[in-house]
Amino acid sequence: MCDLRSSRIVRQLVVERLHSRITTNLHRRVSRSFGASTTAVNKAQHEQSYIELNFKQPPLVPVGWDQFNVTASQPVLFKAYQDPTISQPSRAVQLLSALTKGRDRIVEVEVGRYDDTRLDGFHQVSMRLGQYLDWLQSERTDGRVGGKQVYLAQWIGHGEIEAVRDIAFPPPVLSTLITRGRVDLYQSALFLGPTGAVTPLHYDPYINLFHLQASSASNDYAKHILLLPPSASELMRGSHAHSRHHNTSTLDFQLHTDGSHECPRFRVTASCGVSGTSKARDVIERDAVTCILRENETLLIPRGWWHRVENVALRDASCKHGGWTAGLSYWFLPRQQ
Repeated sequence: MCDLRSSRIVRQLVVERLHSRITTNLHRRVSRSFGASTTAVNKAQHEQSYIELNFKQPPLVPVGWDQFNVTASQPVLFKAYQDPTISQPSRAVQLLSALTKGRDRIVEVEVGRYDDTRLDGFHQVSMRLGQYLDWLQSERTDGRVGGKQVYLAQWIGHGEIEAVRDIAFPPPVLSTLITRGRVDLYQSALFLGPTGAVTPLHYDPYINLFHLQASSASNDYAKHILLLPPSASELMRGSHAHSRHHNTSTLDFQLHTDGSHECPRFRVTASCGVSGTSKARDVIERDAVTCILRENETLLIPRGWWHRVENVALRDASCKHGGWTAGLSYWFLPRQQ
């Protein structure tokens, strides 16, 4: 009994030291982006004026896979179904266990948002996958280091881990379409990050079938997704001179909750510091749709649709930090018949 207890204490100390090294390493890597300039940046952010937008709920209808139309011009939400009579292990436990099989792989972890145009506002840090998983599950993390989000985003290496391939594969409709030769799959990627992590507003040149594979607690954590049609592209693009990527919007958005305990309502605000904001506001309020994507649900994002994705807590503030979600994107195009 004493040997077992001593072993547990040693393992706990090793994990704590590992967390400390990861955090210290990340702090060192991102500290150059802050320091004296942080006060000025934060002050500018607080002084910037925002308008609150009243978005409509999305016309996303829960449908079965057999009703899927690959040429759909509107987003489609596929609701999760699970037979309550069948006991299944936690999807989070399954995924983490599978990823742990590749814990020695080197991954590029994003520090900051890739739409941050400040000098050293965004960069990537190389680390072992196992280190990132340990940091992600640490109860002490709020998902940020040095004020910046930390995110393993668009990682294509997940498919090289056999244990992950066994549980994370294209949803049935897509695999059927691939088998029948109706579509060509371009790429799939894993997005694994903490609550509060944001993928800025952007569009893809492919159809995106986005599946929420798992969350640390299925009733507590999900993804909030804002969608805008291609017809809004001129307003969404803004000035390319202020964007790192041509497919990423310079229009800034913030997500807020009303703080309700069981079912918080999410509000979105858009920055006023963008040219043509009055017109942009009209377009956004008319055309924008939003949805909450929960564990084992799938969202079809048509080609060219703008989308902003944020990991959110669905319950009270006690769930705000410490949670995570894992989503898989499958980018494809219909094959010309």
